[in-house]
Amino acid sequence: MTAMSNKKAQPTKPKWWNLYWILIVVNTIIIGVMLPIFGQMPWDTAAVFLCATLVAEGVAYYGRVKPSVTLNRVMYILMGLPIGFVLWFILMLFARNFFVSGVAWQVFFIGSMAVCFGVGAVIGDRIGRHRHYKGPE
Repeated sequence: MTAMSNKKAQPTKPKWWNLYWILIVVNTIIIGVMLPIFGQMPWDTAAVFLCATLVAEGVAYYGRVKPSVTLNRVMYILMGLPIGFVLWFILMLFARNFFVSGVAWQVFFIGSMAVCFGVGAVIGDRIGRHRHYKGPE
């Protein structure tokens, strides 16, 4: 057996793969710079959103190039957070009538947010466990 036969065969990327990711980053930077120039958004807000978007693109690229169970698990947990938001939003619709604004409302607001987002994260983790933390094909 040769050393090459022991390695797992890596699928080859199409020719457009690198160009695709370069275009995503370049377009993000162009839009992030043009919004404040045309007065749609202040510079500081645009800079924060641009940095957050570039970090998200970097995580997405890393997830596609070097997939791992840990990264996929984190992604499933993060995908469960919108479920927690929906639960929290529904709870807030019903609970607002029971509380008068004050300390009790603030405690309930923050506590219910933490619980609902935690439940959403657990649901996302359960979905990932059911799928064996497989990422997108």
